[in-house]
Amino acid sequence: MNYKLNGHELELYLHALSGDQQAAQKAYEYFQSAHSENPTNLDYKIHYADCLSLQSRYSDDASDMIGKAISAMKLFDSVVNVNPKVIKYRYLRGYHALRLPEAFFHRTTTAIVDLEYLINSYKDDSTIFSKEIYFQLLYDLGVANLRMGDEEEAQEVWDDLLVLDPPQRFENMIDQQNNKQKYDYQLVDYSAPIRDEAKRIHLLGAKGNEQAVNLSYDLWSREYQANSKDPIVQAYFGSSTALLARSQKKPKEQFSQAMEGYMEIKKALEKDPDNLEILILRAFLINAFPRAFFDFGDQVIQDFEKLKSAYQKDHSVFSKETYHEILFQLGLAYEKFNKSWMSKIVWGELLRDNPSIEHEILLIERV
Repeated sequence: MNYKLNGHELELYLHALSGDQQAAQKAYEYFQSAHSENPTNLDYKIHYADCLSLQSRYSDDASDMIGKAISAMKLFDSVVNVNPKVIKYRYLRGYHALRLPEAFFHRTTTAIVDLEYLINSYKDDSTIFSKEIYFQLLYDLGVANLRMGDEEEAQEVWDDLLVLDPPQRFENMIDQQNNKQKYDYQLVDYSAPIRDEAKRIHLLGAKGNEQAVNLSYDLWSREYQANSKDPIVQAYFGSSTALLARSQKKPKEQFSQAMEGYMEIKKALEKDPDNLEILILRAFLINAFPRAFFDFGDQVIQDFEKLKSAYQKDHSVFSKETYHEILFQLGLAYEKFNKSWMSKIVWGELLRDNPSIEHEILLIERV
């Protein structure tokens, strides 16, 4: 894709996208000024919108985070409305919309419209961008449809992608997405111990299966009513409660639900402060939300580092798969605190430890 920015401006913008918070701030200030001085320049306007969106990512205040994201949305729309045929504009708006949580901003439909426009444009002229980008657009369109609950449409798009014989990583990512959906209430193993089965279902919910989220809450609610003094039960009940926050439509309600779940985990950890299973639940919960939601300083990093050290001292404390997920999440936590160099160190450790294909895929563009 051809940018109209000069070399310095393009370098500044790309550096901002790399995850460096200082670079993001510098780019934001530059494009804010450039847009202010040249309000009719749509390239400046849309890059200012993207940099404004990046600022919302680093905000520690929920209202500020949401406000900046909404302002960026309006800027993106105003640019595309003026010139909807510019590939770059549709690409930037589409992926901005796809990054936003649907429960907060309801922008997945916009993402679908833009991705479909880009895909159809490529079918008309395959020189507008690379085949690799085309593959990625098809994959992401499937993800967007899945997010909107249209599994059939998602699969049709992915079938179109697989027919093109894309790199193996796309097939692996599609399998990963499909595995998240392969769950049904009828598949509960009633012969298994109830807690083991409830933990399995909780894990499915944590990985994104909405049916499993609801069932996990039902199972752990019943278990909690019968064993409210058991810290493990209380922690899983809290985590299941927090997972329900995803389905809340308003940010205030989502925050309230998540905080309610967090407090149950906190109380459970106070009862049994050395319980690593409960510590995992707390760390994963905090890391799943923006810092603006759970402003506990670097508590999440401390939790993950403690878990990492525990496994390195004794491999029997939890599975290697869990250890790998802890390393991945620790890297994400360091990113949130603008310590990308630490993320790369941690993820390097993960890659050297023969991780699953799922983690390899997630780290392809991160390390």
